[in-house]
Amino acid sequence: PTANTFTATVVGTQYLQASAHFVNGFFLTLGSTGGLQSSADGVLWQTRTSGVTQPLNGAAFGAGRFVVVGGLGTILTSTDGVTWSTTPSGTTQSLAAVVFANNLFVTVGTNGTIRTSADGLTWNPATSNVSVELNGLLFDGTQFITVGSNGTVLVSNDASTWTARTTGSSANLNSLA
Repeated sequence: PTANTFTATVVGTQYLQASAHFVNGFFLTLGSTGGLQSSADGVLWQTRTSGVTQPLNGAAFGAGRFVVVGGLGTILTSTDGVTWSTTPSGTTQSLAAVVFANNLFVTVGTNGTIRTSADGLTWNPATSNVSVELNGLLFDGTQFITVGSNGTVLVSNDASTWTARTTGSSANLNSLA
């Protein structure tokens, strides 16, 4: 397969897979009921045991580990992409996205939730000053940017101090690219 040619691949039917991610050389699909599958080549897939039934929404790699986030504050970690463990997030808010940049994991979610971690294991709250759902997150090389409900856009250089940006829109913003 190339960028111009695609090959259909069955990724299993045990879970409704909601999103796909390419993280540290692995393809991961994340499911709406805790489904987690991985592939080294995007063709042969292995179902992994997540140990949770919450939706899984985002994935990142850094500090020597994979981190997956999901519903009700779910955070899973793995050092090999095969064996996964739950990690306390310190919140019951659903987490929608996660990135690793500047030696820091950052995750965002419902009710303006933002959590940060240097190692993916110990998570700390950051203040967003909003109470909307934060859906998308990225690091553009200089700052973290998150988007959410009602046209919300927040930016931060350090993931602890967040500043709102005006979009002129009240649309729900779901992702960044």
